Amino acid sequence: MTCINRKPTFFFIFIFILMAAEGAAPLFAAQTITADDPAFYYAGRVDNSDPSNVHISWPATRIEIEFSGSDLSVLLSEQSDTNKYNIIVDGQHKQTIQTRPGKNSHQISTSLSSGTHSLIIFKITESSASYSTFSGIEIADGAPVAAAQNNYALRIEYIGDSHTAGFALGGGWGSDDASKSYAVLASEDLDAEYHLTAISGMGIVRNYGESGATSDTTIPDYFQRTSVNEPFPQWDFAAWKPQIVVVNGGVNDFAEINDPDATVADDQNFENGYRDFLTTIRAAYPGVHIILVSPYDRCGSGTHAKEAVDAVYDAEVYNGFTDVHSFTYPDYHRDKFNDCHPSVSYNSEIADALVDLINTIEVDVRYPYRIAGVYRPIFAPRLNRIRDMLIIDAEKGIRSLELVRSDGSIVRSWRDVNSSQTLAIPSLATGAYFCRYKLSNGNAGASAVAGMW
Repeated sequence: MTCINRKPTFFFIFIFILMAAEGAAPLFAAQTITADDPAFYYAGRVDNSDPSNVHISWPATRIEIEFSGSDLSVLLSEQSDTNKYNIIVDGQHKQTIQTRPGKNSHQISTSLSSGTHSLIIFKITESSASYSTFSGIEIADGAPVAAAQNNYALRIEYIGDSHTAGFALGGGWGSDDASKSYAVLASEDLDAEYHLTAISGMGIVRNYGESGATSDTTIPDYFQRTSVNEPFPQWDFAAWKPQIVVVNGGVNDFAEINDPDATVADDQNFENGYRDFLTTIRAAYPGVHIILVSPYDRCGSGTHAKEAVDAVYDAEVYNGFTDVHSFTYPDYHRDKFNDCHPSVSYNSEIADALVDLINTIEVDVRYPYRIAGVYRPIFAPRLNRIRDMLIIDAEKGIRSLELVRSDGSIVRSWRDVNSSQTLAIPSLATGAYFCRYKLSNGNAGASAVAGMW
């Protein structure tokens, strides 16, 4: 009779389970694509002072890349806090991971289909005390990576407080989900690139819960920062220039106006501080359009914050500024708020109304494409290149269409193009190509072409 000692087997099973539980390095033969790889695309303010270990703190920051193979792990750790990230593969939510100190590798899959996959790592929470560190991804050994395809013509920065950051949208008080914020929803509808520079509790001149009519560090101060909780390094405004900035502040300045023991912002001081901040925004982004959101506050100031922001808008218009636009939450009702904040469904309503406003604003799209024109997303045609064909998808007929190289030279032009049509295009050298168009209704602009040349 032969005796078999099975203890080693149980031992190795235990080790395997332990490795999986602790997020140890994946068991597949892997290569690490470090955070400084040029294929990574960072959308949102990040601190890359150490390019191999990028600090992430703002809500709705995204990291994008394309990769091949069936295996994927994400290298994310936390300094002293916890945060949540949505992992989106091929446009589908794969899972939500929670970062914490001491944990670095998060295995996402070992069974993706063969071929190329897109990856988006989306930060849905705020960093209340620290930052996350992104060190890269691990994929199958030898699998190639490629830069994410981002040809955004419109760029929007949203500056604000918890109403913008996605507070309580993940299922109640203290459960954030920036992916459900009106800011993200509106940007996705407009096919716009976006940054969220938003922090719960912050005001324009006075923060929630602080004594006195002013606070030391408020939204205008955070606007200068690269990371939420660190004053340095300061943000390089030349790195990314939006054509539209949406400012949603004022709720926290007046939140405790009905508390006889509290001191809130003074109306005139609020107006002066807000208008000074608008001057700062204009200096950072010359030529920018600024949307002033007049917010409702269900639990605190009621309509006072709205009225205070309306006064700022009126003062700007009176003083001759034509780059400001006024926006108010649509169809306000107390029942549309949960935990003192706009509900998930109300964020969707706010986003729809904001899209309608933005569709009336003409902005320049010369940066980064250097093609003169205006952006009108409600009419802009979508263009996709498949092999030697250019696919047109437009709501309106196109009077004239030009395929243009990045240096401005015209490759080919067409006239009287239908709203849904396929056009033959010549063989093209590798490079960036864009289309200038004039629509039958007279609107003109430029669109990036999806597809690789």
